Amino acid sequence: MKDKKISVIIPAYDASKTIGKVLKALINQNYPNYDVFIIDDCPEHPIEKQIKNFQKHFKHLYYLKNRKNIGLAKSINKGIRLSKSDIIVILHDDCVPLSKNWLNQLKAGFIDEKVAVVTSRFFIDFNRLNLSNKIFSYIYNLGEHLTQKNKKPLKNPFKYIDHIGDKCDAFRRNILEKIGLFDETFSFANEDTDISNKILKSGHKIVLNRNAHVIHIFSETQRQFSIITHMKKALQLTKQSIYVFLRHKVGYKLDCMLALIFVLIGFLSNIHLLNFILIFLTLFFSRIFFTFVIVLYLTYFLVNFLYGSKLMYSLAYIAILYLLLKSLYKSFKYIKDTKKLILAIPIFIFSLIWDILAGIGWIRGTFIYLFKNEKRKK
Repeated sequence: MKDKKISVIIPAYDASKTIGKVLKALINQNYPNYDVFIIDDCPEHPIEKQIKNFQKHFKHLYYLKNRKNIGLAKSINKGIRLSKSDIIVILHDDCVPLSKNWLNQLKAGFIDEKVAVVTSRFFIDFNRLNLSNKIFSYIYNLGEHLTQKNKKPLKNPFKYIDHIGDKCDAFRRNILEKIGLFDETFSFANEDTDISNKILKSGHKIVLNRNAHVIHIFSETQRQFSIITHMKKALQLTKQSIYVFLRHKVGYKLDCMLALIFVLIGFLSNIHLLNFILIFLTLFFSRIFFTFVIVLYLTYFLVNFLYGSKLMYSLAYIAILYLLLKSLYKSFKYIKDTKKLILAIPIFIFSLIWDILAGIGWIRGTFIYLFKNEKRKK
């Protein structure tokens, strides 16, 4: 793949505070044959003036402004269709390459013909984040902490993974076209999980190059500046998850929905047979959640049988414990990483709330899906 042309597609939305840093890093890449396409999906706050300044110094920079907001997947596909390159790099508008050699590192990850995607390792500068983003960097994956230790190059940086990075990925164009590009029915999220599974099902591989680094500077964007915007994202990320589950039998935060259902049914019913049936049904949805619940429920059942003790609503309490332990784990991870306690309690509280909202988003999305299907039948 020597010096094959690379096109970098940047789907931008309200990116005035970040796009300059992204482009500065891109136009200084030492790869000899590449161009950059920016698809601006925020007509209300266009970044055209900034782009024109960079076009004076980099003639292979192209800008297209959507007349109306069309969503992430459609914007990415529009950029892919405009480009003519063999390798397509999708870079989010708040992710800055940390090296002039970044494009070379991505290209190097195509170690055999079966590799369809090479993804980057992305970091956050934790100390520079505002308070809300510090908290939520532990609630959902926003990047590793940037340290001198983990910036060091690795001798064997390549690792096979089962999901694209979603923020900084290089694709073989022919394979993208073969699987039908990104599914445009996903307007906000889940397009990454969908395309990851389509790639793996086609017999191809996804590789992480741990020497290809970008920094996620999301804390500087207005859209992710407050607790409220992060909370809204919990509902947005899971709204269309039912579609991914029906296609690929995977689902982000599916365990949170199951936990909420268990809490509801557990408080309404204390019939062991019904509880066991419900528990075993979860085996088809989330093995981790199933394992946790069945072990604790069998333990309770055994204690109840041996000692004659009775605990009402046991299934509900087990589901609540599951959610609490998930949040507690994130707090302990923060303590381990930073050697501090100051944010441990806020991380625990907001992680618990975020998981509950994500579960509600799943339930809401499922009802919307069922309602739409019922309307189609009529």
